[in-house]
Amino acid sequence: MNRDRLYQLAFLAVAAAALAGGALLQDPIEQARLDEEMDILGRGIAASKDPRIALIQRVPGGLRAPLVNSLWIRAQNHKQEGQFFDAKGLRDLICEMLPHHTGVWSFCAWDMAWNISVATHTDAERWMWVHNGIKLLRDKGLLYNPEQLALYKDLSWIYFAKCGQYTDEMHRVYKRRWAEEMDWVVGAPPVGDTAEVIAAFRLIADAPKLENDLLADEAVAELVAELVELQAGPGAAFLRYYNRFADDPLVGELDASPRRPREGDERERRIAALMRLPDHAEPMAKVLAFSRRKVLEETYRLEARWMLALMQKYGPFEWRHVDSHAVYWATYGLHRAEGLTMEQIKPGIAEAKIRRFIKLGPENVRQEQFSLEAAERLNTERNVLMALKSLTRTGRLFVRPSKDAPGVFHCVWSPDWRFIEPTQREYVAGGLAQVTDDEKGLAHEDNVLRAGHVTFLEDVVLQLFFGGREPLAQQYYDRLVSDLKPNRRIYEGDPTLREFVQAKVIDLRLPPADLARTFWSGALRAAYLSLAEGETQTFGAFRAFAFRAYTVYVNDVSHAERLTPMPFPLIERAILTHLMLRPQSAGAKLSLLTKSQLYKTIESILIPTPDGPVTMQQLLYPAVAQALRQECEKEGLDFDLAFPAPKPLEIADPAER
Repeated sequence: MNRDRLYQLAFLAVAAAALAGGALLQDPIEQARLDEEMDILGRGIAASKDPRIALIQRVPGGLRAPLVNSLWIRAQNHKQEGQFFDAKGLRDLICEMLPHHTGVWSFCAWDMAWNISVATHTDAERWMWVHNGIKLLRDKGLLYNPEQLALYKDLSWIYFAKCGQYTDEMHRVYKRRWAEEMDWVVGAPPVGDTAEVIAAFRLIADAPKLENDLLADEAVAELVAELVELQAGPGAAFLRYYNRFADDPLVGELDASPRRPREGDERERRIAALMRLPDHAEPMAKVLAFSRRKVLEETYRLEARWMLALMQKYGPFEWRHVDSHAVYWATYGLHRAEGLTMEQIKPGIAEAKIRRFIKLGPENVRQEQFSLEAAERLNTERNVLMALKSLTRTGRLFVRPSKDAPGVFHCVWSPDWRFIEPTQREYVAGGLAQVTDDEKGLAHEDNVLRAGHVTFLEDVVLQLFFGGREPLAQQYYDRLVSDLKPNRRIYEGDPTLREFVQAKVIDLRLPPADLARTFWSGALRAAYLSLAEGETQTFGAFRAFAFRAYTVYVNDVSHAERLTPMPFPLIERAILTHLMLRPQSAGAKLSLLTKSQLYKTIESILIPTPDGPVTMQQLLYPAVAQALRQECEKEGLDFDLAFPAPKPLEIADPAER
């Protein structure tokens, strides 16, 4: 036997011995994996039932690591070359090979939502990649790792920071697309107070979870049988047809589908007739509630009862709003992963703890005081507080059909002041949790939330003042001054509410874009009411602030021409017209004499146009002359003396261009 053959036999013997030793160690290793909860297929029921993942897990561990590295390098190369779909396919495979490694899910979702999305250019592409990030975490990452808080936090952050805030110039696209996602499921909330909104959603949360329970009602069973025959059974199919054909003003606001059956489609005609039968109103409402709960829980993985509990704690969430879902996923993660009840979730206190640790500095914080797990939990809770603050600014969604394009709708997000008090409660709880001196209370130097709390209440006061809620603005201004005792310059001399607002708008050079509409309309109303009282300096400050708010908004929507508002002078004229004809709607009382004085004053306000300057009086006169003439006739005043006609416009009215 030659030397090479001896080497071969020796190596075979060593390999056989290694295999035998490995076989003897297999049982102890498997037991150790179970003890340490490292068994991939045994840890998660969802993962173990997925045949693709189960098959991938059979790849020996020694081969899996270099295979993952190879796939990762290839995926990164595809991404750098702009081949995003190829990269996504490889990353999906990596996630399935490592289903319980939360860092893999987090990175892949974050990269799609934050990086790949901004490398594309159209509205549809941008939203597709953000939505892909959401779905990866929601539908797969959390399905296989339901007790990993980091994934809930990351999902909440995408909704809040990527979609809800202003770091991405396409944020309005994301908000609208998500509103469309939810509109077909839950529709618009009823126009009413908090109790009415919660009562409407309670129907969904209390609906049967199983179809057999739904069919226990004989009338419902008969209706469902007819719907199934028409291929419109409970669930997604029912909702699509209900949104199109039902006489329900709260559904289909963002659905451009035809409201009538297609011509010649007998099945759709029968469905439409069935939806509108008065005799079916009660069972139809039960099928609607069941279908909404079914789609929420099965398609969007949203627990209807947790959604209801959130509304009972914080207020009337508009579920078509991205910030509502930021609150949902943060709180639901704390519940599932940390075992917290709704009452135990305290975002204000969490924010205070984080601020305290930041103030102390990392060198003064012991490991047992602030572990990575504790940081994860606190950061998840603080997402709730930030989203609640955002909802006070943009929590209401109004849908307006386009005048120029049938089937096109514009979304307008306006402040929802019903979230002011829940947010205020969280700030108070967080502040008082640190204060040891009851006499000083929230104004104590130990309150690390004090500065943020002051900023929040200042913001609230401006919102309410410019939103026409001056009495409520006064209440929060009083609480701001008495509880927090701010020592900023604008509080010197104990200013009144109006004096504070005037000083604040001068100090606030660029107002936030999400409040721009509220600010410019409210500031223009306040400006012209001040002018009516002879306060020209206040008028100038408020009018300049309104124009700054308008400019901020125009810059924010510069990428989408359809969102650009009408020119500022026309907005100004519209608000002035409203004050002249219906001042009571703005909480004001203007006599005819005061209106006459205001009208004569605006002759000096020049409006630049491409064809030369015109006066505000010239713009206003055609819009108010007829109505004011009738008022003068009723009160026996000479209209032509009170409201003399200005020099006619030598150019076309800008509103008619």
